[in-house]
Amino acid sequence: MKKIFHLFASPKTKLAACATALLCALSTGTIAAPLVFETETAKVIVVRPLDLWSGDKTTLEESLAGHKEKTVHYKIQTETSVLNGNPALFRSPTDHSVIKEVNQRINSLGFKAPMSSSNAMFIHKPTSIPGLLAKDFVDYQNDVYQLAVKSQGNPDDLQSKTSRNKVLGAALSIGTTLLVGQRYGTDLGANTFLGSGSANDLYKAVANYNSSLAAVEINNVDLSDAKELSIRRVDAFNKLTGQIIIAYKGDKTEAAEHEALVIAVVALTGANSTTAEIEQARKEDFARRKAIWDKCVADGGGTCKPEPIRRGGG
Repeated sequence: MKKIFHLFASPKTKLAACATALLCALSTGTIAAPLVFETETAKVIVVRPLDLWSGDKTTLEESLAGHKEKTVHYKIQTETSVLNGNPALFRSPTDHSVIKEVNQRINSLGFKAPMSSSNAMFIHKPTSIPGLLAKDFVDYQNDVYQLAVKSQGNPDDLQSKTSRNKVLGAALSIGTTLLVGQRYGTDLGANTFLGSGSANDLYKAVANYNSSLAAVEINNVDLSDAKELSIRRVDAFNKLTGQIIIAYKGDKTEAAEHEALVIAVVALTGANSTTAEIEQARKEDFARRKAIWDKCVADGGGTCKPEPIRRGGG
């Protein structure tokens, strides 16, 4: 279920009714992927790694534990530097307006940004594309998501294969790489995989070609009025990948980017969500993956084959 929050539609009214329009919007509604927020200048789409299901049970447990502790660790990459949202030994959080406002918002929601947290993420620098290409980009990523699900195998079996996570990672990388090659004519493909001893290295090679690419699905979001899209990949827990898309309705300005990025980062932290809401979002993501797999099996052709659950670390 997707929920669109309308922020600042009538700013004075909203601000009078709630401490801030941001806090008002982020404290209501059903949590699901993607989250969509509306400002006067942009539409902000957020796919949170926290909401995504994974075959790696440890990743799910550890990330949820960080959320239950009401902590987050995050970094934001800009064109010229990396902004640190957390302190470190002999270092304070970066003195930047976005970091200051994000930390203020999450603190007001009972969250902290300490030196470490298992609820951790790295927000990459943005890639910009014209609004006219928005539909093509979203359609392409939806294909990536579906191919990644098919490449990983039956979701029912994945958590019994924890000792085979490297194989699963390789499958995801192969699928993503081949699709990128088919759509964009790159030379990434089977030869790249065979020459690499690390599935993670291969994924990075794909990501470097298109630094904002993410195996996420974005449906039922109208981007027809977007003049420009600013897209950021979000890597979390070294396993899951989310995304921020800021669809500017007019010219991109510093003020519009600041407002949208703060909204997105606060949403990514999960500070506005309960543990139960995150668990429900993961169930929805699992159900979506299972539906894709079952349809692939039903369609036949050998692409997806039923596989028995392997016992004893298979």
